[in-house]
Amino acid sequence: MSICYAEGADEFAFEVGATRATQYQAASLSKPVTAALVLLMDARRDLPWSLDEEIGRAALERAGLFCVLSLSSRITLRKLLAHETDLVPESFPGYAAGAQLPEVRDVLSGRPPCFTAPVHPSCAGSAYGGASYCVIQALIEDACDASLRDVAESYCFGPWGMADSSFDIFPHADAAIGHVNGEAVPGGYRRYPELAAAGMWTTPTDLVRLARGICDPRYRSLSRSILDEFSRGEGPRCTGGVWCIRDASGRIDAFASSGANYGYRAILVAVPQRSEFLAVTTNSDTGEQAFRAVVAALAERRAWPRSLISFAERPGSLTRAAYRPLAHETQSERAMGDQ
Repeated sequence: MSICYAEGADEFAFEVGATRATQYQAASLSKPVTAALVLLMDARRDLPWSLDEEIGRAALERAGLFCVLSLSSRITLRKLLAHETDLVPESFPGYAAGAQLPEVRDVLSGRPPCFTAPVHPSCAGSAYGGASYCVIQALIEDACDASLRDVAESYCFGPWGMADSSFDIFPHADAAIGHVNGEAVPGGYRRYPELAAAGMWTTPTDLVRLARGICDPRYRSLSRSILDEFSRGEGPRCTGGVWCIRDASGRIDAFASSGANYGYRAILVAVPQRSEFLAVTTNSDTGEQAFRAVVAALAERRAWPRSLISFAERPGSLTRAAYRPLAHETQSERAMGDQ
């Protein structure tokens, strides 16, 4: 487990069985990183579409996004970021060590070696945005003719000092091995080609630097700060795809997001008006217990909004899909993941 708390420019890190550079799977914390990347690109007008501009049929076809063409509503980057499309699957189970890995376009179409259903509209209406972020990944890579890894390094990771973060399926040499039911995940971890949705490797220090960058007023679109754009939207979800807390005037008081992959749990909390940030990463399926305790202790000590404690104490965001047995796992590995 690793923790980083920051107040202003000061960072305080704490590790158990790890170093400050040890990487963890960010899981769904990959989504606000992707959102920040899109907002930074939009601020520089480096994407073919603005946040609220409809993405045309030709662009969707060129990126291989035939799955999106059947949607009845217009598709925009903001809707994709804010979980406002009805695309599914909502989440992805990952691939065991040694399995053949699909490209993101294979994931979108359900084409082998992908074994999940193709991305498609849900009959139940609005869905959590795992599939939507795969669409974003394909759009970015097609528009930039570059990998998501390289684009993120140029816009986010490099400028914000996130030296130990990467949109790679495989981590650096120093990576925390995931654990489920107290046992190490075979092969160390599952592989997630759905990078924008769940595949980033990172550290809590880098996550804190991401949150600080989002809150830095120097980063602006044409008419508003990146933070204002990131937190724009109705309800708890916003353009950044995170859970937002507002004061009586509607000003952003805090935002938070959590992530859960097979054998990993993580949380990121930001209190922008106080320049306070917290990230906790764990390599265990019981990691929520640890980060709940950390959030509760800091919220009490620093008089953070009580809603942050409520967010951390919600039932785990890990869906059934994340613990789906994989066809290429052994029987014992399936039993370990059958929860």
